[in-house]
Amino acid sequence: GGAGRIDLIATPGSIAASNSTEISTITVRVIDTVGNLVDTYNDQITLSITGSGMFDGQNPVNAVNGTASIRYLSGTVAGTNTITASGIGVNINGTVFVQVTAGQKSKLMVTTGNTQITADGTEISTITAIITDTYDNTVVSINEPITFTLDGIGTWTDDNVGHPEGGFITLAVNGAATIGVK
Repeated sequence: GGAGRIDLIATPGSIAASNSTEISTITVRVIDTVGNLVDTYNDQITLSITGSGMFDGQNPVNAVNGTASIRYLSGTVAGTNTITASGIGVNINGTVFVQVTAGQKSKLMVTTGNTQITADGTEISTITAIITDTYDNTVVSINEPITFTLDGIGTWTDDNVGHPEGGFITLAVNGAATIGVK
C-alpha cells in the first residue's frame, strides 16, 4: 500500500540534560495503513522539536527504502520534548517524546520567602533548598538529608531538639527541602 503514516522511535527515550552531549537516535519509518514498511518511499522527511535540544545532521532527512534517522542532542533544560516528522505524500505525521532529565547533582540552590522579618517570634520566613544539576534543573531523584543552620538570632519553626550545633536536619524529597525560621 501507499504511505499511510510515519512511526518514530527514540533510542533511548530518556537522556540527561546537557550542552548537546547526550544523544537519542530518532528512527523514522514510513508505513502503510496496515503497519507494513513502505520500502519504496524515498522522499524527504522534515522533523521539528517542541522543547529544548537540537538535531545533529541534515534536516530534512532523505528516507531510503522507507526509513531514515537523525540524532537528537539534548539541551540544558529538563522536560519532555516532542519530536514530530512529516513527509511528502504521507497522510499522518509521526510524533515521539524524548524525556530530558536532570543530570548529576551539582549544587544546592537556596531561596527564601522573606529576606527580612520582624524579630517578634511570630513572623516566619520560609527557606527552600533545591538540589540541582549544572544547568539548574531540580534533581528529583534525590531523597537525602539536608542540614540547615542558623547564624544569628532566630529559631526554627519546627522542633530542633537533639540536632547538633543548632542545625536542623530535614529530608529532601524529589530534590527539595523546606524549613521555616522565626
